[in-house]
Amino acid sequence: MEEGVIVERGKTVMADGVNNFFLEYLAKNFGEDVPIFVEEIKFNGYSRTQITDMLDDLCRCEKLSRYYDEDVYYIPIDTLLGKCIFIRGETN
Repeated sequence: MEEGVIVERGKTVMADGVNNFFLEYLAKNFGEDVPIFVEEIKFNGYSRTQITDMLDDLCRCEKLSRYYDEDVYYIPIDTLLGKCIFIRGETN
């Protein structure tokens, strides 16, 4: 089993250090408040299941949010009124 991986009742849960490193990877490669599509994430050879588990863990910690589609996430921006839920798309 990989370092930092914890199995809890048959579900893979990533340790906090791995999740923080993963969040940094997402911020650097995708940015804040932009759509992050699961199929575009390539992270250190992790499987899609492991990536989805890490995304879900980050959502539970409110460091990441899920957009309406199950496979679309984004890093919310903190504002004075709370977390921003606006998703910026690419502009030409």
